[in-house]
Amino acid sequence: MPAPRHLSARHAPNPAIRRAEHLRRTGLWATAIAIVLIALDYFTDWQVLLSPIDHSVRTNPFTLVAVGLAAVALLRQRPMQAPTGFVTGCWLGVLGIAALFPLSGPVTHAISPDGNLGRTGWNTALALALIAAGQLAHRLHPRQATHLILAAIVPALVALNGIALGAAEFHGEMSMTSALALGGLWLASLRRIARERPLRLILPDNRPGRLLRRQVGLWLAMDLGLLLVLRAFELQGAAVYPAVHSFQMLLTWMLSFYFSMEFAGLLDTAQRGQTRLRGEAERDHLTGLATRRAAERHYRQISARAQRFTVVLIDIDNFKRINDRYGHACGDEALAAMAETIRARLRVSDFAARWGGEEFLVFLHGVPTDSGTLWAADLQDALDRRGSLVPGLPMLTVSVGITAHYGAPTPPLDQLVRHADEALYAAKEDGRDCAWFADPEDGYRLRRTTPRPAAKLSPATVSA
Repeated sequence: MPAPRHLSARHAPNPAIRRAEHLRRTGLWATAIAIVLIALDYFTDWQVLLSPIDHSVRTNPFTLVAVGLAAVALLRQRPMQAPTGFVTGCWLGVLGIAALFPLSGPVTHAISPDGNLGRTGWNTALALALIAAGQLAHRLHPRQATHLILAAIVPALVALNGIALGAAEFHGEMSMTSALALGGLWLASLRRIARERPLRLILPDNRPGRLLRRQVGLWLAMDLGLLLVLRAFELQGAAVYPAVHSFQMLLTWMLSFYFSMEFAGLLDTAQRGQTRLRGEAERDHLTGLATRRAAERHYRQISARAQRFTVVLIDIDNFKRINDRYGHACGDEALAAMAETIRARLRVSDFAARWGGEEFLVFLHGVPTDSGTLWAADLQDALDRRGSLVPGLPMLTVSVGITAHYGAPTPPLDQLVRHADEALYAAKEDGRDCAWFADPEDGYRLRRTTPRPAAKLSPATVSA
């Protein structure tokens, strides 16, 4: 029985999206709990008793209304769809309340002169405005919206740090319940930007993502959670506080060093893997020579230095007969043996690649005009002296096409290979087992460079 459409693999969200959806639900629950705590605080003053600072700090009703509108908008909003008119209206309402934060104190005091409801602080209004603006701007400017939403958590974190340290001026009169509500709204808002780059790095279930999440969690636990616990038990002035603070700083430094080493190790592993993959992509697995792609990259490098060089194109004669008569396995052995013969005649500065099939391309760098012809003659002599490269196979011969480049400007590689290929074709037409040269100083005119054997000379030529 096929799976339901909403559960099919095609439509199931990936783990990162599922984690973002989990954060959304967690954030909404945290916001709901904060709203309940705010309502209880209006009747019991529990927040002042739990964490006395220098004066009572409570969540203003303006903030409570804005948090409620934002929570409703996040609850009704579908992450991958455009916001409805109702959701847009809620976010505009949040923006309006945040913009009117200077009026929150006088208005609530006029409504309830005896009630200590305080006012909406600038940092609370800023966090609400950043979340609302990011949500509204996401459809048109996703990158800017991501930055706005990510920045919205900063005022709440700064406020919690100020509450933990007992610095009223530092935390900007934001209550703990306001910070909890803003943190919940921020977590729920991350689902909206889950496909953007910052979240795509931290949400996936891979080693970098886990390290980033672990780093954030440990930092929050050490730099905020521990201080808030000490503040709740009024231990800042106790003798134990300096020891705890020193331990906190030492552990934070050790964790920073640990995560730096882990990320450096990940970067080194990635670079090694990239180098290995590039080496595998640019090295022919059969012959051990460079691939055509590597030859093209090498040519771009030597072209930038305007060096003089010779291009040698080598083709094994009658190679198809070897494959047809002896099998492709023997043909592969012949290619590997030919590559080894070519490699043995290269200098450190030279370069050889398997150009395709049974063809090989060689760059001889910084050499005289006749170096290509001498190198080809040496290769052919080595093949003659060695005989059969592979036991059971006949002796291999090669046809060679040569051209050269002596100065700027450097022509395209395909142009030089075309001239070398024309010389190679002339060698094939001339009976194979010889080398021809396309002379760049003579308009790439073709001429044979290998002396003709006596058996191929006509009787008239011999008598002459």
